[in-house]
Amino acid sequence: MAARIFLIGMPGSGKSTLGSELANLLGWQWLDTDLEVERANGMEVAEIFASRGEAGFRYEEERVLGKAAATMEPIVISVGGGAVADPFSRRRMADSGTVVWLRAANETLLSRLNAKEVDARPLLVGNLEAAVGRLSTFRMPLYNALSDLTVDVDGLSEKEVLEVLLEQLEKFGITAKDKRDNWDA
Repeated sequence: MAARIFLIGMPGSGKSTLGSELANLLGWQWLDTDLEVERANGMEVAEIFASRGEAGFRYEEERVLGKAAATMEPIVISVGGGAVADPFSRRRMADSGTVVWLRAANETLLSRLNAKEVDARPLLVGNLEAAVGRLSTFRMPLYNALSDLTVDVDGLSEKEVLEVLLEQLEKFGITAKDKRDNWDA
């Protein structure tokens, strides 16, 4: 099986930022499911939600995950926060790679999400604190059940999270292409 790492977690947990950097450190490809869905459909996530609803978006997301899960090249996949709600997407991830939950407290998420990011995420529009709380309550058990590794990101810099993540991934035989002393995140 080709090496695949799926980064899961709530919006604001760092999946996209860390996914890109992790892929670079490993010398692997990187894919962000939200960006790929937007590219494939010629619409932003919010537009897809508006025209096709959440079910239509999740369908497109599952298609992207299916392609990523079938690639033979080593790849890091930053997965949209709600993909875990879809049983097919969960099965795809569980069956085809290492799933890493970037866990963050709601306070951390709220401090990281800016107005532009919230507008791009239809499920967060409105009372942000209430939306994060509701989504977190629903998704946390799914993230927990699906993940092979959990990395707590609260209070850590990007470099510190990457160090913890690389240390944990070594247990799965996944190592950075360069020694950690030689990189600067």
